[in-house]
Amino acid sequence: MPALALPDHLYRPLAPRAGSRGQVADSFGLSGELSGLVPFDIHDLMLGRDDRRTRAGAEAHPFDVAGERFWWIHPSGDGDLNREVGLEGHRVTSPDEPIRRRVHEALTALSGVPWAFAMVRTYITSFALIELDEHAAGQRPITSCSLPDIPLCMFFSRVALKHIPPLSVSLEESVLLLAENIYHESVHQHVNHQIITEGVFTGDYDSRTSPLVDISWRKKSDGSPQQWQLDRVFHAAMVYGHLIAWRLRILRHGGTDDLTRRTIHQASVDSLTVVSELSAALQAHASAFSSTGAMRVGELIGLTQVFQEALQVTLQGGRAIAPMEGGVGSGR
Repeated sequence: MPALALPDHLYRPLAPRAGSRGQVADSFGLSGELSGLVPFDIHDLMLGRDDRRTRAGAEAHPFDVAGERFWWIHPSGDGDLNREVGLEGHRVTSPDEPIRRRVHEALTALSGVPWAFAMVRTYITSFALIELDEHAAGQRPITSCSLPDIPLCMFFSRVALKHIPPLSVSLEESVLLLAENIYHESVHQHVNHQIITEGVFTGDYDSRTSPLVDISWRKKSDGSPQQWQLDRVFHAAMVYGHLIAWRLRILRHGGTDDLTRRTIHQASVDSLTVVSELSAALQAHASAFSSTGAMRVGELIGLTQVFQEALQVTLQGGRAIAPMEGGVGSGR
């Protein structure tokens, strides 16, 4: 299928708001040379601590991709890293060589998409591999996550090589699926940063008392839809808006194995409905957003509509795709 030409200006809203990682760290009150442990130093600052105790439980090992430095997080020392991270049923573990290689390959793939890699290199410095701990019998592992109080760090499990949201799971591992999940988490970090530094919501907004939005594709144990606060809906809408552009790019270019393409195709079909629901919810609760937030929502909806239409054309033009296996990791 020939590449779908879209004007360059359509990609501008996909650009990171911050100019650099250093600017992100500085906005949280941390200046100086960046390292892989900076996310944990910011965590301590956000908790009002005078010391940098969280880094006592971790080591950072650097690696370079496409001229950018990243770090692997390893649990170490006398600190209690897992307590500070607080991912129930999970622990941070040292990455083995195969997973390190996969992340390197995924970042290399991202570096071929400048607007996606710009987001990643701005909002992620560190990678922390997680696994279920010995007390998590029967629990599904988190695919990946970003924590508002530990910016610049992506936490992920090996499931990130197979699962992409909302509900697509591949039968085999794929570097491109991992690349999407890395991009996904960089957008979450981008949104976290906006909420904290730009005043996206009105001054009296409180997540604890937020209006709740039914999420049709996420079910409770009784089969009823989950309900999300508006800040979580904003997060999800921003992420899916960016993922539509990413998936469009992957589906319109060659070089993707058939199983990965089918997984991304199915996720794209599912995400069209998801994006429409999320956008409608944001519009219905526009009064919760500040003038800056309303502008961001407007930009998002305009961007999403353009890429939705392009994605629909792409999906309709592709060959028939058999249904994929359903199921997800938890956490998103």
